[in-house]
Amino acid sequence: NSFINCTAMEKIIYNMIHGLKHPSTLKLITFSVVVHLILLKSIFDIHFNSPIVQGILPVPASHEPLAKRVVLFVADGLRADKFYEWGSKNPSSYLRSVIMTQGIWGLSESQVPTESRPGNIAIASGIPEDPSAITRGWKENPVDADSVFNRSSYTWAWGSPDVVPMFARGMTTEHMHYFTYDQEFEDFASKNLLELDNWVLDNFVNFLEKAMSNRTLSTILSEDHTIFFFHLLTMDSLGHSLKPHSIEYESGIKNLDEKVEAIVKLLDLFYAQDHKTSFIFTSDHGMTDWGSHGAGTEDETSCPFVAWGAGINYPTSSINMGEEIHDKWRLSSLKYVQIQQIDIAVLISSLLGNPIPVNSLGSLPVEIINATDDTKSRMMATRALQLLEHAVALERTLDTKVFSSLVWRQYPNVKESVSKELELLQNSIDLGNHTLVSIHADHIGNIALKKIIYYRTYDSAMVSVAVVLIFLGWEAYLVFLILESVLIKDKGYKLLLYQAPRPRQLSFVAVFYYVGGVLAITIIALNLVQGTSLFYSFYFLLPVGLWVMVVNMYEAVNKVITISKVITIPSILGLLLAAEILVMSFYFRWFLSVGLVAIGLTPVLLGYVSKSMSGIWILVCLGLSCFPLLPVIGKESNVHLVLFSGLLGIITFIWFWKRKHSEGHFKLSALTSIQLGMIALAIITVFIVRSSQSSITYLLSCQLFSWTCLVLMFIVPFFGSGILEHQFQHVAMSLFPVYALLSMRHELLFFVCLYITMEVWLSWEIKYNDTMTVHGRSSLQKGNFSNYRTDGRISYLFLYFIILSFFGTGNINSLNSFDPASVFCFLTTFSPFTMATLLMLKVIIPFIMVTTAFVSLCYRIQIARDRTFVMVLILCDIMGLHFWFMVTNQGSWLEIGTSISHFVIVMATIIFLVFLSSICDVLVNPKGIQKYLKTKLR
Repeated sequence: NSFINCTAMEKIIYNMIHGLKHPSTLKLITFSVVVHLILLKSIFDIHFNSPIVQGILPVPASHEPLAKRVVLFVADGLRADKFYEWGSKNPSSYLRSVIMTQGIWGLSESQVPTESRPGNIAIASGIPEDPSAITRGWKENPVDADSVFNRSSYTWAWGSPDVVPMFARGMTTEHMHYFTYDQEFEDFASKNLLELDNWVLDNFVNFLEKAMSNRTLSTILSEDHTIFFFHLLTMDSLGHSLKPHSIEYESGIKNLDEKVEAIVKLLDLFYAQDHKTSFIFTSDHGMTDWGSHGAGTEDETSCPFVAWGAGINYPTSSINMGEEIHDKWRLSSLKYVQIQQIDIAVLISSLLGNPIPVNSLGSLPVEIINATDDTKSRMMATRALQLLEHAVALERTLDTKVFSSLVWRQYPNVKESVSKELELLQNSIDLGNHTLVSIHADHIGNIALKKIIYYRTYDSAMVSVAVVLIFLGWEAYLVFLILESVLIKDKGYKLLLYQAPRPRQLSFVAVFYYVGGVLAITIIALNLVQGTSLFYSFYFLLPVGLWVMVVNMYEAVNKVITISKVITIPSILGLLLAAEILVMSFYFRWFLSVGLVAIGLTPVLLGYVSKSMSGIWILVCLGLSCFPLLPVIGKESNVHLVLFSGLLGIITFIWFWKRKHSEGHFKLSALTSIQLGMIALAIITVFIVRSSQSSITYLLSCQLFSWTCLVLMFIVPFFGSGILEHQFQHVAMSLFPVYALLSMRHELLFFVCLYITMEVWLSWEIKYNDTMTVHGRSSLQKGNFSNYRTDGRISYLFLYFIILSFFGTGNINSLNSFDPASVFCFLTTFSPFTMATLLMLKVIIPFIMVTTAFVSLCYRIQIARDRTFVMVLILCDIMGLHFWFMVTNQGSWLEIGTSISHFVIVMATIIFLVFLSSICDVLVNPKGIQKYLKTKLR
């Protein structure tokens, strides 16, 4: 009767809420994907914004150019210590002689990620790359930011097809001309990787020969503000394939030195020694001892820097004798400079007298410049004014955003200060007081940088509050869904949950929706008027919707909680502790070992599991707990350990097959025999490829077999018997060869131990459920909380083993420690996308095996997977809220990147697991899928 008496609007609202209170699995998955995408984007809107700001006006240089042209050498992947160390052993080398007699030397610090694209963008544009650029591709994605190439009259570039063209695509003028070799040149298995740099020199020689006979080209090359850009890839390729400590890497530095010398001499000859050329030699990033880059270790971020020629200071003696490392390089007697990679763009622009790239955040390394005090002062003033223009443009952009404009506050107490500083700066320049010019320019630059940082994070507080409310509202909504799904099996609880709400209660909820509707219309209208993004609306509307649903569900669920006492303080603390163990494992892998010891006691605490089975479970958990205590994979390979693990895997698979067929005559099926044969061939392939690493020669048949295994990995399980226990083993055996082909050390042994653990987990969970059924306490027979606890335990173990699958042998940084040699069974030609895909496949394969075991268990003991999905969601979001507070834009770039990675991984986990669960569903039950498809086709 109370429902009948409701108004029409209240009935509509009730139906809307009822649909969200009891969503289908598909609706819940869709809703959770939307929520998590919003939460994912929040960290970038709060902590990170694109460094590229539109509408910045260039500031013309007020000084005369110091050079007519700049020659930029970027040696991809060249480590600073190896370069200077080699020079100390070879004092007759060309660049060594330049350091000693002609120019300045030092270190250039790159930023994470230490990859070729971001490094070259930092050098040319003076900014870290826009993080959103990664979503738009690598090779075909042009650089949106302004660069020194844009500001030149002409730029001529030679080098890699992956780097050089990205600065030319999308340019409004056709003043950048580039020449690249074919992609096939970048082959790690090539017998002579020096050809990459040799190609650059040969083509440059041909170019100059053409210029000498072509008057038009010769005239163009004589113009001012010209840049020559040489991207030299040999060192990166040698480092990946043969490692930086190899003799070949040292030979590569010698060859690089010779090529630089040859190019310099050719240019001096072409320009008749006019002394109007500046030369800059550096690298985009370094490299680890094991031949990778991308992270923030000193070996990866420290890049050599050498500058000489027009406008560059000559070597000067060091007053304070250098550091110990400089003594090792025998350079401690010379003054060195330490600059940021983004400072190089400012240096090039200042030498040429060009406007600084408008998005640049770099500083002017004055100690490098050889010019009058007046020229240096004007250079510093130009840099300060460009930063100030950057801040003003960002302020204008932010003023158009809906939420910013409603509560707009400019950067405090600087407007009058900046105006006064600008006046003092101009007066100091006019009076020729260069000391004061430097002081005022630095002051203006510092204020501008603070304004830029302030405006980039302007909306952080408001959005942060909204996001926390989203997290808490979403968690409460999921918990209430779980209580409903478990408790409505009891008729008494069902009556409470589905009791029609009273008009007064419904009106209270309706108020929330009325307010939310008005707020939504207002915000959308403001966005439409101002032409800004609608995405900010979701941050403020989503928590309203979530909390309205929670309030509407609260009274009925609260009655259930009061009666059943299913939620208690100990249960909440237990849930938080279990989630925190997983959180801490992201920082300290050994927490997983501690957790495994506790998990090993689970059957003992539950009871109804035999002592022998409990003992076996404890042993396998203890064995698996050893792996998080071992070093991460990445530094060195051990082919013998891989071979041993492969043989152990074959024995393990045969033993479990025999155990599952112990009742009848033991005989391997044809499919099992084929899979064991593929595993054996995979081990042989690994041995052949790894043993031939010194000569970099690989058999085509090995790569053909590797790709065949990859194709068959998801096909072979369809020919299984369809029996759950057997099907899981067929899936594991299909995954094993590919994982073996990608293994370097003990990760294959971990895979074997993880498989054993999954088999034992399936066994004791099934026996426990069967025992509970016999005792009349099955979740299917009694409307109590046994299903709640069983589902919670299995959901947690599933998530735990998923995380263990990754952190058992690695961590976030180990992805950057990826050794390209691990994919040599599949390819040796440099292909970033293919290599990254194979790396991700190696990470995912253990996930597939764990998920297959989980799906098999759900089928066998008839668990509602939608309920376990919600429970995993709750755990992931508890972890996600923790990591959200840990995301930072302060500290080292490695710390910043790691904080982002942790949050993104947890937020994406549930979405990924839903997708993975669907795939494993097909692998576990191929007969059922085939039957379903046949029915549909009829």
